Amino acid sequence: MKNFIVGFFIGITALLAFLYFGGPRYMIALGNKTEQAGKKLEHYERPVQDTAKGAARSVDKAYDKTKEKVKEYIKK
Repeated sequence: MKNFIVGFFIGITALLAFLYFGGPRYMIALGNKTEQAGKKLEHYERPVQDTAKGAARSVDKAYDKTKEKVKEYIKK
């Protein structure tokens, strides 16, 4: 119980310090930077998705070929 109360007061103190020292301004700036980074990353999204789909197809083909070879080997 003591740890809970101490943690509660530390949390309240941290929140008040965050608000007092201009935390919302930092959050707005961080949000803007995150939004800009998201816009830059949108350009890479489609090529990465296409590459991932191509890799999945290649893995499926390799799996099927390996499965067929194993069946042939077992029959011998």
